Amino acid sequence: MRTLLVLLFSALYCGTAVVEKCWTEEEYLAFTRPKPGQLLRQKDLEWYNEERQLLAEKHQIANMHELKYDHGMEKDAKRIKTCEDFKHSYNFRLLDYDMGESSFEYLEFIHGLQEFKEYLHPLQTGFIYCNLTTRCHIAMPIAAEMVNLSYFKAQLFGYRGTFSKFDFQRGPPGSNCTRGKNDKGLCIAPPRSEMETFTKGPETSANKNILSLSSRITCLSAIFIIFNL
Repeated sequence: MRTLLVLLFSALYCGTAVVEKCWTEEEYLAFTRPKPGQLLRQKDLEWYNEERQLLAEKHQIANMHELKYDHGMEKDAKRIKTCEDFKHSYNFRLLDYDMGESSFEYLEFIHGLQEFKEYLHPLQTGFIYCNLTTRCHIAMPIAAEMVNLSYFKAQLFGYRGTFSKFDFQRGPPGSNCTRGKNDKGLCIAPPRSEMETFTKGPETSANKNILSLSSRITCLSAIFIIFNL
């Protein structure tokens, strides 16, 4: 009985994660492929890149990069252990999360009415789609009001964890690309190491390791108590 309690506690509290597994590119393409009789087009990665191309042409953005599916971002996504962790991190940003501040920065550059979405961030080059094991309800400021949003999936864009109007560079599309551009005028992405934004926030400091170690110790302590009941 004690062993059963230990295993149950471990499964529920020590090993549970909001993001368990992200889709491979093949699974993602199969999911976003148009279904027979489907009237509306799925907002897939190709659609995101087309929107990026249109924005770059309309507002003369010189450094709009191409997005590519990157299953290697799964290890980044797995840092989302709880719904409290469901937020931008130091090297990725979530679709639609914290739109208020980002939209303000975006509109300062664009001077238009088009709402900012993370797939329009010119310096993002990686993308991954993940299911959540539970629905996360997050309160976020949108248009000066707190709005409760419900998420059952996570769409991560990397490898930038920050956003600023200065991320947009003026000029003909593709004219400010360090590695050239593709046939759509989008910048070819440099290596991930050149695109990542590192900060001294809690997730990249020693505090993150301390918190992680502390939670493991707490978990092991609870298991020890249960085992000795």
